[in-house]
Amino acid sequence: MNETLGEEATAVVSQPSGERSLVIAPWQGLLVALLAGLAAWGALQLIPSVFQLPEELRAVTGNAPAEQLSRLHAATATTQTRNAMFSVAVLAFALGLSLAAAEQLLRRNLLGAVLGGLFVGLVAGLIAVGAVAVGNALQSSLDFENKRLLKTMVVQGAILGVMGAGIGLALALSLLRPRLLVSCIVGCLLGGMLAALAFPLTAGVFFPDVNTDFLVPEPGLGRLLWAAFASGLIGVTVAGLGHRKQDAKA
Repeated sequence: MNETLGEEATAVVSQPSGERSLVIAPWQGLLVALLAGLAAWGALQLIPSVFQLPEELRAVTGNAPAEQLSRLHAATATTQTRNAMFSVAVLAFALGLSLAAAEQLLRRNLLGAVLGGLFVGLVAGLIAVGAVAVGNALQSSLDFENKRLLKTMVVQGAILGVMGAGIGLALALSLLRPRLLVSCIVGCLLGGMLAALAFPLTAGVFFPDVNTDFLVPEPGLGRLLWAAFASGLIGVTVAGLGHRKQDAKA
């Protein structure tokens, strides 16, 4: 009898409380995040560009007056940046919603999965817009003397790093666990930074036709690689850091 009670007590103590740790395991975080990234990529493939050039500039050609060409150049840059903001916001929303919902479902909290997932997705999407603004500012101002790969890594590091930090912040807040703030933010930030390194390197070696100079790669293989690296690495690193901390408390 005493032995049975002792074993039950040990089992209770060894269970993660979730106060300072994530319940989701690294392999679960990777799987959920990759599925979210795939869903975001598929949605972006189906959705046409949300922002378009002003109608009066669509017919402007290279023979147009300098003033019109200048307006066309500025409008093109603005349109591309806005579409990039939309694309990153979609990825952040899908990733944040999926990770938060999975964490809450593992805690057997269905209502929390719905409300928490929507909260994290929306907050992460809003922060992602700011992330693209930071990346765009860096892309416009930095000069690495034709070192395109290094510039791409810095710009993508800003975009995916800030996006990841936003997901981590919102995830910790949705769980009402202040002690998770550091591990969630650092985990997602680290995942985003690693993706910023892995994506252009992989594309340059194995897929040289993929242009990595854009804030968000063009639709197709390039964007799929970008979404896969960003989502997969953010998912596995935040779960890895949070779950290791959980194990330490076990």
